[in-house]
Amino acid sequence: MKFHGIDLQEGTAVRNMTVDSGASFPLTPNDGELFFLNNPGVDTGLFLYSNNGWNRVGINGGASNINIAQHATRHLPDGEDAITTGPGVTLTPTSTNGDGSANALARADHTHAVSGFQRESSELSALSGITNTGIIVRTAADLWNTRQINSGSSKIVVNNGNGVLGNPSIDAVESNFSLNNIGGTLSPSKGGTGLSAVGSANSIIGATASGTGLEFKTISVGTGLTLNHGVGTITLAATNTGTVTSTSIVSANGFAGSVANAGTTPAITLSTTVNGLIKGNGTSLSAAVAGTDYLSSLTGDVTTSGNVATLATVNSTPVTASFSKVTTNAKGLVTATSLVTLTDLVNAVGSQTAKTILAAPVGAAGIPTFRTISHSDLSDTIITAPAANQVLTYNGTNWVNRALPANSAASATISAWTLSGTTYFADFVHNLGTTNVLISVYDTTDNTLVGMESIKVLDTNTVRLVSSVNTISVRVVAVANGSAVSTTPTSITGITVARNGVDVSSASKLNFTGYGFSVSNASSGVVDVTIGSRFTYHPASLDSPNTTDWAVGVNAPMVTDATHTSLAVRQFSNTAEQGVGFFINVPAGATNLIIRMRGKSDTAQAAASQVQFRLYRRAIPENAAVGSWSTAYDLPVLSVPANAFFQYYTMTVPLSALSMLTDRMYQLEMTRNIGVASNLATTFSMIEVTAEFS
Repeated sequence: MKFHGIDLQEGTAVRNMTVDSGASFPLTPNDGELFFLNNPGVDTGLFLYSNNGWNRVGINGGASNINIAQHATRHLPDGEDAITTGPGVTLTPTSTNGDGSANALARADHTHAVSGFQRESSELSALSGITNTGIIVRTAADLWNTRQINSGSSKIVVNNGNGVLGNPSIDAVESNFSLNNIGGTLSPSKGGTGLSAVGSANSIIGATASGTGLEFKTISVGTGLTLNHGVGTITLAATNTGTVTSTSIVSANGFAGSVANAGTTPAITLSTTVNGLIKGNGTSLSAAVAGTDYLSSLTGDVTTSGNVATLATVNSTPVTASFSKVTTNAKGLVTATSLVTLTDLVNAVGSQTAKTILAAPVGAAGIPTFRTISHSDLSDTIITAPAANQVLTYNGTNWVNRALPANSAASATISAWTLSGTTYFADFVHNLGTTNVLISVYDTTDNTLVGMESIKVLDTNTVRLVSSVNTISVRVVAVANGSAVSTTPTSITGITVARNGVDVSSASKLNFTGYGFSVSNASSGVVDVTIGSRFTYHPASLDSPNTTDWAVGVNAPMVTDATHTSLAVRQFSNTAEQGVGFFINVPAGATNLIIRMRGKSDTAQAAASQVQFRLYRRAIPENAAVGSWSTAYDLPVLSVPANAFFQYYTMTVPLSALSMLTDRMYQLEMTRNIGVASNLATTFSMIEVTAEFS
């Protein structure tokens, strides 16, 4: 081998050779040039440039005095610079590297401090010799042991004392504490007394004079009493006692009496020693004196004398008749009687206001007075809010007041309509002056009787027609006379129900059924029948929320039913919120939204579960911007039985809870809430959904 102009033969000894080194090869090497590559991240070793390439050089046998021209950027401490070997290279180190490798050549002229690893230490060696688990403590130099935390008594409990399963925890066992094994004094605020010793004999515990604590007190008694302390009792006894041996009553001041059981349990009975009428003076009782203290007879005129009044010449004429007229003298005594005549009554009441009668109050009991006659005095007459130009008519039961219209009919042609929400209206003004009218609407093109969305009587001279289109021209006829127009209900004796001109049955009752009907009692014999709005959607007629303009832009896809391939359903996932969309118009007078759904679990479950749907909504108002989507409103939770059959569900929600207004269009998105408790663990298929109002 030849490099740097030197021919090297096998076995040639080379000493004191200096080569360049670095982290990368020279850019313009010469053939035969040696270079020591020192790049630990890529490669490290001695290379020879030959034939336009660098080749690793192996060192066989002994080698000494190989000098590295440049100091390596990475080397071992204390004079040991690592030279990583390549294939077939063996280096005999002068010492062992600190990192455990044996590929090093000694450099005695270069030493520096240790960096990047821990040198051998007797303390670390002692630590590495520990094989037990627990908390490590240093007990002496180069001596380490394991310890654990233990409890010193049953009042303390220690968990994970050695720290193996977690941080040690120390807690008190409150049930093992008692008043006998803890110190201190229990204050009154804790249910104690605040006292640490027992008081003197027969003392009791009471509040201090300042009311801030408790203390022992001694009970003392006065003269004539003794105090006896027993087990659980304190007894007060009188020292001066005696016994009653006899009881009697002294007769004096008009009183007397008797005593039974005079020496034991006396029973005293009082009496008086005075006979006849008794008078008293506040101190004693005595006999009353006739003519002085009371009236004994009547003679002559009434006079006063002492304590009584006397009356003389009392007339004995009796009053015998039920309707008697009496005659008295100047002293007020009755001198004669006779029956009362009509002339007597007329003279008694005297002159009264014209057109009045003597009668009790209207509608209640009371003293009769002279008053005008009232229609309420007539039992078969009912007059309500009387007004000018009204007449009394008999309805078969009572006489009632009603207006007699000047005109009996009116008509007009309507072709101009005003938009209101999603419908159109027009007002027909007539001069019939009553709300009791019959309205008929005819198509002006062929005089066909046509129906309106609704017909409403606004007042006594105005009727509002509501149409779903504004291109129709109609003739309106209002009739306000004839026997068919009546303010009083008439009993119906029979109704024949027919369909397409064919009689179905005869009955005396009309029964309204179906989801769209609402029947209520409007009082006074009037029943309101309301036909509500109803919107029904099937899978193909539902909108698919698949853009970001929806509240939840994830569509519940339309798929074929797994069991019946002729059925199309909307399938809702049980792991992701998916939905469908539709439009509704909220009619006037509506207060509730009723949602009817037909759906089922796609696979039968082992047990019953639940499914819940949500409603998002936004308004589409007239001549205004479309509203923003609302937050989700959770509909009532639906129970799903353990089968795969279609179920019929009904959910009612107040419009106020949805913040929805009447006479307005809304766009709705209905999604499945996958977070409901006991959520159905499979997809749910919906075949129909209906929205109606009540």
